[in-house]
Amino acid sequence: MSKKKKGNTGGPKRLKASPPGDSSATLLASAKGQRQIVRRARLLDREGPQLLHSNRSRLSNELLWDIADEVRTLRRLVRAPKKLQDIRSIHRQSNVVEDLLQRHLGRHRKSAGRQSTEAILFALVIALFIRTFIFEPYRIPSGSMIPTLRVGDFIFVSKFIYGIKVPFTEVEFFDWRDPQRGEIVIFDHPLPGPSYGETLIKRVMAVPGDRVRMENNLWMIDGESVADRVVARGLDDSGILQNACLPSPGEECEWYHAEVTFDEDGGTVHAEGIPHAGCPCSVLEESANGLSWNTQHLEPGIVCACSPPGKTLFGDCSLSALFGDDQPREKNQVHVNWPSWPDRRDMVQYSPWKGWTWDNPSTAASFAKAASSGASLEVPEGHVLVMGDNRDHSSDGRIWGLVPLNRVRGKAGFTWIVTEEIPDRIFRFVH
Repeated sequence: MSKKKKGNTGGPKRLKASPPGDSSATLLASAKGQRQIVRRARLLDREGPQLLHSNRSRLSNELLWDIADEVRTLRRLVRAPKKLQDIRSIHRQSNVVEDLLQRHLGRHRKSAGRQSTEAILFALVIALFIRTFIFEPYRIPSGSMIPTLRVGDFIFVSKFIYGIKVPFTEVEFFDWRDPQRGEIVIFDHPLPGPSYGETLIKRVMAVPGDRVRMENNLWMIDGESVADRVVARGLDDSGILQNACLPSPGEECEWYHAEVTFDEDGGTVHAEGIPHAGCPCSVLEESANGLSWNTQHLEPGIVCACSPPGKTLFGDCSLSALFGDDQPREKNQVHVNWPSWPDRRDMVQYSPWKGWTWDNPSTAASFAKAASSGASLEVPEGHVLVMGDNRDHSSDGRIWGLVPLNRVRGKAGFTWIVTEEIPDRIFRFVH
């Protein structure tokens, strides 16, 4: 029995050119075989020019042009309209190109596995670059931006519009501009506490130099209201529900006529009457810098209790606990209208419970000081004040303070997946 001849092991393994004979005839006879021939020809059509370009110094000019001519011939055959393709000619020319490439550039050819690995790594590098410096996908985690954005919406965030940062740091090496009033930004929670470092999304409502307060649900900047008009009223003059708050998905709410009082020990709710389904909300249209948006506010004189599905936010702080019902309801989050700011209510109700520090001039302590003198709050340099559009259901700058500009990560771009099938919300720029 004759020994098998050893082949050339200097280069990567390749599919050998099919010799003329029965194997070629079999390949040409079947539809599957013809598809394999065309697929192989297309691979050679892509590989040939790349090999010649990167190794042109290794070949003589005459040989370089000879191989290039054969590759161009193959390209012309394989890129012809499908009805005009000559499979036999494609097969024959593929063998010619394969033989030339393997004979003169075999050691420089990449295996199919290496080509695939390099393509995957290149795609990953491009994706990481885009996510780090250009666009980042972000999923809306809570209902604080209702009605503009809903829980579960996916948006793309523009990372470069305010500048480019060194990844995983707060160091900027390009600073294009600062956030403007009315823009929606994502940022890292700036203050020590249970939410420190968490990525949040809110609307910029004040920039450095603005003197701000909130009076009867109207946001005031330098004494001027940003509200243009009332879009909807929650209750009519008879106390009948006219417009219900937009809830989070799966959230069930009910409301009572109630009086809410605050003291140094916290809040007390005095309820009247029976519960009603839903929550009455007024909707205001606000505008700044050519942008307009809607905000929703609970009606004054009512308390609203909601039960997020499968989530307990405030433990026993529920209507059933406050009212002492014999049959506790599955209600665990209480909302009341918060018409004015700053005042002592947010200091008493939220800051001690959250555990944030009081020794930073941009935190809640500044608001308490401003409130004690009845003055507006002036936003200092290097900070912005952010708020949610769902004004009575948002933990934001009114509670925990200002956001340093170096904590801002980007500006909301456009929605690409939405939780509700409303056509004009898909691929819509967010503002």
